Amino acid sequence: MRTALAVLLGLALGVATPGAQAPAASTGAQGPDAQQVAKGKEVFTRMKCLLCHKLGDKGGALAPDLDGVARRRDAASLRRLLEDPEKEMKDPQYKVKMPVFPFKDGELDALVAYLGTLK
Repeated sequence: MRTALAVLLGLALGVATPGAQAPAASTGAQGPDAQQVAKGKEVFTRMKCLLCHKLGDKGGALAPDLDGVARRRDAASLRRLLEDPEKEMKDPQYKVKMPVFPFKDGELDALVAYLGTLK
């Protein structure tokens, strides 16, 4: 648990507020773009989201479970949360605050697309 907290603190201290991002990729009748979703899964893994969040039978218990997150939050809500976690996460039950991540071009869109598949 200390390792996870240390990683989170390091991420939180070394990041800047993300700049303006392009709008999320639209989803047609056939669903989200597979390449965008794959890129989002890579971002999810690289940002070590499972240190705090649980998905399936893997991950941590410091933050909300991400199973079914797309049923609880739409793409706009997920985007707001990822852009400004402190503003969006007001629940006092969470003892560790989600850091602001330094998303590069397209990464936020991709992560939102991936999270949108977690129904």
